This record gives sequence, C-alpha cells and structure tokens, in this order.
Amino acid sequence: MFIEELDACMASRINSTTIYVHWTFSKAIKNMIEKLFFTPWDKLDLVLCVYDVTGLYFNGHESNRYVFFPINPIQTSLFIEKLDSNCTYIIDIGIHSEHGSFFALNRSNRVNLNQQSCSSNKSELDWITAPLTSMNLESDSFSTYSYYSNDLDKVKKQYE
Repeated sequence: MFIEELDACMASRINSTTIYVHWTFSKAIKNMIEKLFFTPWDKLDLVLCVYDVTGLYFNGHESNRYVFFPINPIQTSLFIEKLDSNCTYIIDIGIHSEHGSFFALNRSNRVNLNQQSCSSNKSELDWITAPLTSMNLESDSFSTYSYYSNDLDKVKKQYE
C-alpha cells in the first residue's frame, strides 16, 4: 500500500482554537527507530510537541512556548483543542526519552489560528456579482484570445 511508504505530518485549522493533525510513518522509518532505540515501535513513548511559533522563523529550537501531548504508537491523528487563537503553531511528532529529551521524527506545516474564519466580506465578493462589461475593441483588432459579450446587438452586427 502507498500509505505504508509515506512519512508525513499534516495539520489543519478546525476553528480559532483547534487543530487537527494526522501523521503516517513508513515501515522503513519504524524499523530504523526500533533499531536506534532498541525498542519495538508499539512500546515507544511517542508525543506530539506543539510549538507556538507566532512571529518567528522556526528553526526547530526556538519557540515562544511548547507543550507535549502523549500519543499511542498506533494512533495516527489527534484533535488538539483549547489552543490560544491568533497564534501560529507547528507540530513535531517524536519520541520523549526516559531522560527527558525529545527526538523529533516528523514536522507538520504551519497553522495559523486567527480569530476570523473565511471572509464573507461583501467587498471581497463583488467580482462574483458584478455585471459584465464589454470591452471597446476596434473591428480590425486581432487576438488569439476569445472575446465574449452579453450585448446581443453587437454580436449580431459582427456577423452581418
């Protein structure tokens, strides 16, 4: 199966305080991690590390703050709720070692949790409802593009 060969972590904004994150790991990565940590995949202490990267160029180390969410090794998704709105987040999935260190395996895309949902501002949608206007083309003009008009009289004159 294709999904078994994919290493991915995708995050999506659900609303101004919730992110949905989904991840997959290939068999090759799972095998490599098992050998590196001398632990079967299903026994690893996997966590999601949610970084607040608002206003930062995130290099993997510096963030405004972060929080860990423990996950089950067979789990492939999670809704992360009650986050601060108007912040930007990046999520790493990785291993939390017994010594307290974090070993990142995969990183998500940036997700901005702005307060406003998709815009329904009328001025931004005016182009949809604006009446068609005709262009004033000269009769000897030539173009490889099509010209459409909703003025039936002009169209009839063209074929006379």
